[in-house]
Amino acid sequence: MKHSAILGAAVISMTLANSAFADDESNISFGPYVRAELGGFSADYPEAYWLPPGTSDPQVFFDLASDEGLMGSLAFGFDRMDGWRYDLSITYFGLADAAGPWSYTVPETEGPHADIATTIQSTAIMANVFYSPLQAQKNYSRFQPFVTAGIGVANNEVGEWTRTRTDLPTDSTEPRYERTFDGASTSSFAWAIGAGFAWNTGEWRGRPVFIEGTYRYYDLGTAMGSTVALPSDGHGEPREPLTFKNTRQTVTIGVRIPLRSY
Repeated sequence: MKHSAILGAAVISMTLANSAFADDESNISFGPYVRAELGGFSADYPEAYWLPPGTSDPQVFFDLASDEGLMGSLAFGFDRMDGWRYDLSITYFGLADAAGPWSYTVPETEGPHADIATTIQSTAIMANVFYSPLQAQKNYSRFQPFVTAGIGVANNEVGEWTRTRTDLPTDSTEPRYERTFDGASTSSFAWAIGAGFAWNTGEWRGRPVFIEGTYRYYDLGTAMGSTVALPSDGHGEPREPLTFKNTRQTVTIGVRIPLRSY
């Protein structure tokens, strides 16, 4: 992922800084804080499938292409100053495409079968924990690497989804037969893991200001469309609509500011 190279270069350059690991108690940030971050994501949609209306139709699986987009997060938390901090965040993932051809069926049947296209955007509310090993050893250097994990709930909004027949000859004069179904919004358990660094840039109005760079892997659970076709777009509801797992890899740059002065 191209954003990872940028983050990696930043980490290396800061690690080599002469003052990076200088012990300095002015870097202590005990207490409540606010954190905001912006960044980019690459998406992956494994285990995508739908179950057509016919009782004899097979379950059709798809290779949905990954996409990239922008995301942002806002969090409020508490730093215990012993290496552990916790926060509650809300994260918005911008609109992304999810489209691709069929790959296989269960049970196995001769193709071709329909291709699929849709869009998705997600919002996640997460409870997060961070662990900084240097701070846990009472090393309050400007540079603090950390690992992080979180659990919560994600709302996945799938847009109108279209299945397109691919069993007509490419030289056919007939239009490709398409059916489009409504979108749907579903909630799902979500989790995330990641790693990053915090860099103390100095004080602002008596508070240390931390710049953070973070990589995370998100599993935002299951996303699915509706079984209801758009008006005048044919009859017969699928037994199961387009359904897929929604995963993201993100790289963000953020700022963390304590809410108390010390």
